[in-house]
Amino acid sequence: NGSGKSTMAKLIVGLLKAQSGQVNILGEDITKSNPAEISKKVGYCFQNPDHQLFLNSIREELMFGLKQSNITGDEAERWMKEVLKIVGLEGCEDLHPFSLSRGARQKLAVATVLIKRPEIIVLDEPTTGQDKRTLVGLLDLMKDLIKESGSTVIIITHDMEVVSEYASRVVVVSGGDIVSDGDPKDIFYDDFNKLSQLYLRPPFIVELVHNL
Repeated sequence: NGSGKSTMAKLIVGLLKAQSGQVNILGEDITKSNPAEISKKVGYCFQNPDHQLFLNSIREELMFGLKQSNITGDEAERWMKEVLKIVGLEGCEDLHPFSLSRGARQKLAVATVLIKRPEIIVLDEPTTGQDKRTLVGLLDLMKDLIKESGSTVIIITHDMEVVSEYASRVVVVSGGDIVSDGDPKDIFYDDFNKLSQLYLRPPFIVELVHNL
């Protein structure tokens, strides 16, 4: 907690401005870009999905993003239905967002990001308030997106089980600094003692092998 993970994410999407240095996205310095421009490349899912849902129906939530991308008419309707199918909310267009369960609202929040077809998606603490089944569904959805579109998904999390199962690269942050960066297996085994000092507990199987 307080290591700078969410601050880093907000810098990536332009919700905060860097006081020094550069923030490079896809080879371009975005420190002078506004969030609307950045959102075409990077989608950000807040820790609490309710912070990004503000309209009276699922249709309106998604059409808002499409309108920003100048997509209207039949194309907008087609893409809206396609995105709802991807997140498992097809046929729910006319429901009020807050009539959905927490897990379904999380999926809708993801849909409001996907609707802009960003190349990078940032999930801030997706495990918060999620039951196991909903969380697995959300993370499996991210895996499918990576396979199908080549998107990059950045997950901010304290959950080492999620890291071990889904991550292909891990960056450990403490006090605003990067203290480890690499393959999850290497970090769990080679940096075992360092993780313990940072109060990060590796998956049980890693602890068992390390103790043996």
